[in-house]
Amino acid sequence: MSWENKFPCLYQLYEASEKSHPDNYFSKMGNFQSKLAAVSYLEWENRFAKLDADSRHQLFQRAAANVVRRDKANERHWSSLFHILNEAKGSNYLQDLGYSEIKFIPCSSSRTPDVQGSGFSGKALLEVKTVNLSDVGIAKRGTLQKSHTGLPDGLKRKLLSDYTVACEQLHSILFQEPTRRICYFCITLDLPVVLEDSNKQALDDYLNSIQKDCEIYQESGFWRS
Repeated sequence: MSWENKFPCLYQLYEASEKSHPDNYFSKMGNFQSKLAAVSYLEWENRFAKLDADSRHQLFQRAAANVVRRDKANERHWSSLFHILNEAKGSNYLQDLGYSEIKFIPCSSSRTPDVQGSGFSGKALLEVKTVNLSDVGIAKRGTLQKSHTGLPDGLKRKLLSDYTVACEQLHSILFQEPTRRICYFCITLDLPVVLEDSNKQALDDYLNSIQKDCEIYQESGFWRS
């Protein structure tokens, strides 16, 4: 089975991109030597399939230019693409919470949240914040690393800064109360942090300590709140 038949939503994004570009993220999609990669593609396919057709089209139109935008110099490659695609996770999360009429909020000159939804208990607004590997984590990728107990100060500063901005965005739209406001963190942790099991609780404790009226949900790829 060809990948365009196996992953029709991903193929839709590919079709919206510059297909002939040498840095196109999907240029090697026909080669499934890695089972982990195939599992990841399927997870993304299922996320996109849960979006309605208009929302999926809107997301892919915004993401298309980033399919070929590869940051080789800083070894962050297609991170800008996944900053956008992660909004699908936020939309899915509102759906899982029981909200309906879920829509991406169009970009504007003012900073607004990413997603909105409606439910029996009121409205919901959600902002997705993506936290990637640190520069140090990238520099040490592929080397032997030891576990690190506790969250690095740089990670704490990044989480606090992103949460503060998210709260501003979530309060930029006035809905009739009650409105549930959610900051959804997609976090890629440096390997030394992941290797220490106690850091899962440390991450939960830190996010709880900075949480105010906007609630926090986080998924790290290894741990979920």
